[in-house]
Amino acid sequence: MEREYVEGLVSVVIPCYNVAPYIMRCLNSIVNNTYKKLEIICVDDGSTDNTLDELRSVDDERITIISQENQGVSAARNAGLECAHGEYISFVDPDDWIHKDFFQRLVDIQKSTDADVVMCDYLRVENFVDDEIISDPMSPVLYGVLDVWNKTSFKNYIWRKLYKRSYVADSMFMKGVKISEDMLFNIDTVIANPKAKYAVTNDKLLYYYNRPNSLVRSFTGEELLSIVDGVSKAISRSDAELVVIPAIETVKFGLSARYLSMFEPGYKEVKTKCASYFKLALKNIKGSVSTVEYIKYSLFVRFPFLYRYFRILTDRTMRDWERCQKQKYSVR
Repeated sequence: MEREYVEGLVSVVIPCYNVAPYIMRCLNSIVNNTYKKLEIICVDDGSTDNTLDELRSVDDERITIISQENQGVSAARNAGLECAHGEYISFVDPDDWIHKDFFQRLVDIQKSTDADVVMCDYLRVENFVDDEIISDPMSPVLYGVLDVWNKTSFKNYIWRKLYKRSYVADSMFMKGVKISEDMLFNIDTVIANPKAKYAVTNDKLLYYYNRPNSLVRSFTGEELLSIVDGVSKAISRSDAELVVIPAIETVKFGLSARYLSMFEPGYKEVKTKCASYFKLALKNIKGSVSTVEYIKYSLFVRFPFLYRYFRILTDRTMRDWERCQKQKYSVR
């Protein structure tokens, strides 16, 4: 039996894990939004601090709290999606917060454009800022699938968006993936909706918080392979026009996986697996991109040293990274 969705209702999914210092700021910004027709779904993913107590301290009948054992952010978001009743879906990370008119603006844009997804801009902040919209009088702009994927930052994130529930449909987040789960979800939804419309506004309506004690860790080539595997599987589900999206992402992530595993003991295995992914991807890229772009990808795939020098030339920090990797794995 299909679930009935409430017209005009926005289901807000917040995955929470050990975010006690930040969650109240996030939650208050949502509760106090000018758009009141909200279903706020907070999924505590086995927090070991007092995150759950903080969630329970908020007295608002629109809030639903789900408590589960730690399974990762993808499983937490899936749990929220499974119990959502809204015509719209929005994801907010627990250490970010939103402008008081966030939902009203995005819903208004959706109604005026009939877009399947509405995306706003954001401010990267370190402290609380004035609740002020920074807007662009030329926005919003409507895009089709290929243009929104190639010309905007749409593919990288799921937050700062309002999705129509019909667009998300039965899409779920891939469990067990530690990085780029947002992009995998976005690939899954765009190839399932080849005729979708996307409205992009330059209004900065979300505040992206840089945690002062957050750690940036590097990922191994083997960890990146899980992304390559997930993206490559989308190739077989894509129609002829959109297959270039997962195909190119397969090559990009495959090249990174092979490069990052260069000094690791499992390099040969990663290299072998990537070779099969590359073969499938390049076959589906040919004819969908310019000749120059196709040759570039082909050369990077065939000659790993070319991609290595490309990474070093475009990112000077990779020299230091390589030096550390050589010391770590005692490579001379």
